[in-house]
Amino acid sequence: MANLEELQYQLERQEAYNAVANIMAKFVHYYARYEGEKIVALFAGLPDVRAETVFGVYDGYESVRRCFTSPNPVTPETDGVHGELRIRPIASPIIIVSEDGKSAKASAFIPGIYGHKQDNAATEGGWYYAAYAWDFVLYRGEWKIRNFHEYSRFQIPYDTQWADLPPFDPYRIHGTTKKEFFAMQAPGIPDRRPTSAWGYHPYALYPNDQPVIPAPYRSYDPDKAY
Repeated sequence: MANLEELQYQLERQEAYNAVANIMAKFVHYYARYEGEKIVALFAGLPDVRAETVFGVYDGYESVRRCFTSPNPVTPETDGVHGELRIRPIASPIIIVSEDGKSAKASAFIPGIYGHKQDNAATEGGWYYAAYAWDFVLYRGEWKIRNFHEYSRFQIPYDTQWADLPPFDPYRIHGTTKKEFFAMQAPGIPDRRPTSAWGYHPYALYPNDQPVIPAPYRSYDPDKAY
């Protein structure tokens, strides 16, 4: 029979699991509702917090704020303007709380849909698919995000056949190039280029390490962060 100390340990881990699951759910709800400041509030106020999207990496808390609240030239919608839609539900989540109870890791598939205006006239709708990964930290008594990483899969209009896709390039989808994108002047431009980039095309091999499935671990290691 478990003693009181063991029961307390298991209770704390279950509470951590529940808290992390709720943060993940809040993240996608806030994103769908264009509530960028609420997403930012989910992050810990630590100097090494980070967010990586398909466009690049945002280092530090203020950069994370720019990521979710400032427009960039190819994704200008930071509020829910008419004709915009971005639904990204969580599927098959995996959550692991560290043995020391001070951090956690999670990953999930993110199948979604999008709709956005083109030249303030016609609206394009399509499929979005990615994997998300998070590192969490117990920060000042609350669970917060330490790192967020969006691993791209594809984004295509409804009328496009997957087999017709060229190699995935998020910059090309938005009518620019990586070089041109990072040369632009806008608050939402990332601090540096993405560390990973993969997308479906007919000859692409699915990457088993984007993200690595979280496994039991002792404590947070920045060298193994998402």
